[in-house]
Amino acid sequence: MKNNYKLLGIISIFLFSVHSTAQTAFEKICKEKVANTLATTIVGEDGWLFLASELSHISKGKFYGKEAAKTAVSTNPSRQDPIPAIVDFNNQLKAQGIQLYLVPVPPKAIVNANKIDASVTKNQNVSIHYKNLYKELSKQGVEVINLFPAFVKETEKGNPTYCKQDSHWNPKGIEVASKAVAGKIKNQDWYTKYSGTKQQEKATKKTIQIDGDLKAGAANASLGKEKIVINSFQKSSKIDTNSPVLIIGDSHTLIFHAGGDMLAKNAGFSDNLAAQLGLNVDLIGVKGSGTSSVRIDLYRKAKNKDWLGKKKVIIWCFAARDFSESKNGWRKVPVVK
Repeated sequence: MKNNYKLLGIISIFLFSVHSTAQTAFEKICKEKVANTLATTIVGEDGWLFLASELSHISKGKFYGKEAAKTAVSTNPSRQDPIPAIVDFNNQLKAQGIQLYLVPVPPKAIVNANKIDASVTKNQNVSIHYKNLYKELSKQGVEVINLFPAFVKETEKGNPTYCKQDSHWNPKGIEVASKAVAGKIKNQDWYTKYSGTKQQEKATKKTIQIDGDLKAGAANASLGKEKIVINSFQKSSKIDTNSPVLIIGDSHTLIFHAGGDMLAKNAGFSDNLAAQLGLNVDLIGVKGSGTSSVRIDLYRKAKNKDWLGKKKVIIWCFAARDFSESKNGWRKVPVVK
């Protein structure tokens, strides 16, 4: 029996070593990519472009807990570790009878690690720090929707979940995320008993051509426009301030939804989620970091108690790189006075 326990211990140490080695190797690659350049865009394999700050984030290794003091861009010590602010926000929402789903958008460079460097094989566990963070948050009562497995699965099937020339997820990534979130919401009691009008709407597929937000930073690369097939909705795209479902977050909540530099209208995360649920959703989206400012916007709107009282679910969606790269950091923000 003792020998069995010893063997299990050796296997566990070996597996941890393999995971650590794989992550460290990829961190080193990312660090080298950003070390000798001032460019905001990193040119990868096969015309793939990546945000330099995302690679900088990955290169730092563990970015939460005590390590946040070394890895966080924020200089405010009380805002460097993401865990306290997230747990505090979740606890406040629970007190209001609202379910929080935390939806960090995985770094594009991790899901497409072999597009950063062809030497990175798909079986390397390069998302270990995120898995461990999500476990810690779960222990403290936060429900995290981990998109890594589904994104990696789709990518390995030849269905990329990110734009090649833009820092955001693409319509496939949005579709995968909206289905994952909708699956959670549909299991809630309030949804099964919902007496409001539900609607059915199928997507209208459209092909558009884009110049992504990373293209301007890759002046030396010869790149044409990127073709994207979007899933467009009309009825589901209407934002409903009375909806029981509220999405808050950064530009991942606006891309393909808000038009202009967000590339298209009616085909974003809120539109797809609304179509999945059969009911329109509410939205607070910001350009820039989705860590603190969007919760401040929520606090301001929550002064209208009738508005907040209608919410059953809040989906907090932001780029996972902001766990370390948010300049304003992770401030504790009240939901209500």
